[in-house]
Amino acid sequence: MIIHEVIREVTTSATDSYAIQLGAFKLKANADAFRKKFAALLDKEVEIFVENGFYKVRITGFGSRKEVDDYIPLLKRNDVNEMWMITLKGMQNIG
Repeated sequence: MIIHEVIREVTTSATDSYAIQLGAFKLKANADAFRKKFAALLDKEVEIFVENGFYKVRITGFGSRKEVDDYIPLLKRNDVNEMWMITLKGMQNIG
């Protein structure tokens, strides 16, 4: 399995959170079908985000990196060969 890692800073939260991106699609219908498949398999929220002209399917709601790591075997068993692990670094909004 290929795992890409991305870290983003967010000012909307003071705590870190994690997400797994499973795919990015040009067609919304393809993203919807992919989302439905994984939503039926997992006990986490599977959402679609629109960025840069793509519909990105992500599993959200992870509170720790260990929790993300625990999901990897399940994803491998369901034919996920590549994913993006996204760390959202919580930043204190000082204003």
